[in-house]
Amino acid sequence: MREHMVEIPAYMSKGAAARLGELSSPRHEVQVEKDRTIILRDGVRLHADVYRPSGSDGPFPALVGFSPFGKEAQALSRDRDPIQIGRVLFDQSIEVGSIDFFVRRGYVVVVPSPRGISTSEGRWTGPLSRQDQQDCYDVVEWAAAQSWSSGRVGMIGTGFAGKLQPLVAALQPPHLAAILPIEVVDDLYLDSYPGGTVSDINYPLCSYIPTIDSISEAELENSPAVLREMLRQAREQPEIATNSYYYRGLDSWPPRHYTWNVDILLHPLDGAFWRHRSLRDRAQHINVPVYAMSFYTEFGRSTAGAVNLFADPDLQVPKKLLLIDPLTEKCLPFAKVDLEALRWYDHWLKGVDTGMMEEAPVKLLVMGENRYRCEDQWPPARLVHQKWFLGAQGALAEAPPQQAEPDHLLHRPPTLVSQMPEEVPVLRYTSAPMAQDTEMTGPVEVCLYASIDVDDAHFITKLWDVDARGFRTLLSTGHLRASHRAVLPSRSKPGAPVHDHTAAQPVEPGKIYEYRMELAPICNLFKQGHAVELEFKSMDQQGYSYTETASLPLLYTSGRVAGAHPGARFVNYLIYHDVSYPSHILLPLAGEAPAGSWIGEREED
Repeated sequence: MREHMVEIPAYMSKGAAARLGELSSPRHEVQVEKDRTIILRDGVRLHADVYRPSGSDGPFPALVGFSPFGKEAQALSRDRDPIQIGRVLFDQSIEVGSIDFFVRRGYVVVVPSPRGISTSEGRWTGPLSRQDQQDCYDVVEWAAAQSWSSGRVGMIGTGFAGKLQPLVAALQPPHLAAILPIEVVDDLYLDSYPGGTVSDINYPLCSYIPTIDSISEAELENSPAVLREMLRQAREQPEIATNSYYYRGLDSWPPRHYTWNVDILLHPLDGAFWRHRSLRDRAQHINVPVYAMSFYTEFGRSTAGAVNLFADPDLQVPKKLLLIDPLTEKCLPFAKVDLEALRWYDHWLKGVDTGMMEEAPVKLLVMGENRYRCEDQWPPARLVHQKWFLGAQGALAEAPPQQAEPDHLLHRPPTLVSQMPEEVPVLRYTSAPMAQDTEMTGPVEVCLYASIDVDDAHFITKLWDVDARGFRTLLSTGHLRASHRAVLPSRSKPGAPVHDHTAAQPVEPGKIYEYRMELAPICNLFKQGHAVELEFKSMDQQGYSYTETASLPLLYTSGRVAGAHPGARFVNYLIYHDVSYPSHILLPLAGEAPAGSWIGEREED
């Protein structure tokens, strides 16, 4: 098998690059042990592929990659170059990449198929479940006990294989020494129900998972009578009843078709089901070093999850954070951080002085400037949130609004009209061109004062950087279901409102309410002459996209929307922006970066 080409990344300082020769060198050949049996604590047998350095020297530390897509999909990463998101053959089921890279440098990579998946025994209960966490704990300890093992184990992977890492670390396996989770999700409910709106982002993933025996948690924990009632109520939800992708699986008995999707649709409110699969209130239990990495994602919890884990005051361990470019860096198998990961694993699993912990704890790409910078914390200590107000005729300005008529938007559900316009109806609010370069880095919040003429609806807000030519770059997106507007003051911070999703709040048609929305965190330099643009939509056909010329081919008129599903009823929205109802966006002004903070300009460079 050939090793993927490795380039020195832009976020690595020249000083760090000069020390790469001190890292583990690629001097080993790779030998593969297929279908090794791992016996779990309850006697269930998993099958794992073990990739280890050939020859008799050792012992070696191990890296465990635990993905619901199974070990065979991960093996495919050895024969193909990384493929960028949105390209032909992009495959989200490859979560454990760069296997040969690490094995050739003196690591053993252990890739099991979880229980009930591929050829492993047992019954699968969904990704990130308590069973998954416990089983991965057992795999970590199995790896530490092997004759080739040094007794020090790390974890590897992106996607679900990344999301699982801090959950397993919180269980404190005795031989787990460090983790490097990529695409962390701190709150799986918000990943599946952004702002309380049902999303189908997990649905296609179900088709990638090679389950041979699976069951929903809803079936395990409820009587047949209760489960039938849960299914009936779910089928009556308008967004589900009008979408065969959702409905499929809820009309069978027992509901064993795509059981993970069944569980998502049967748990529309936050609660125990979501909490035991999420990081909330668990950081204090993690006792190993953590390097959280993420792409800037305008939709989903990956960016917020990484920064929230890193910034959690209860995470009292050595920790680092890396935020990188979504458009050019999101490739699978994921190989863009191999050298940085090797520095991390060499430091904590082999005791090599890589200089990593002498560097600033945060490295992030400043979009717009397209350069990386170091910070001592997230968000930057110099951050100042500033209100910019929505105004008449699509204005967005620092000055408070004057008296003005509300803006109207009509939501026309794609399931109830014969022909939809090519562009989704939108309200846009645009600032004057920036007088000077202005960096905005940190959490973003939108506050809309609005009324609707039905008892529930979806709110979608998007933040753009618009250059002097009118070219728009999408920075962030926020979602909120009107009935989930209640904010928890004790858990909220400026720019990051936390909502109570455990119960729906009644909405009185025609009444004006305050709707506060968290958008994905940003780090962007608005160049002189660029404008800030906020837009409001009721649905979004763009799904995952970062610029108007680089969006993925996803249509809001299809069953697959890869995001919050459009509401199934006509809705009239009124967005207010006057003295009494000052709708606004809370922008994170970062000010001027300290001298020497840009990578390439620091002393060690």
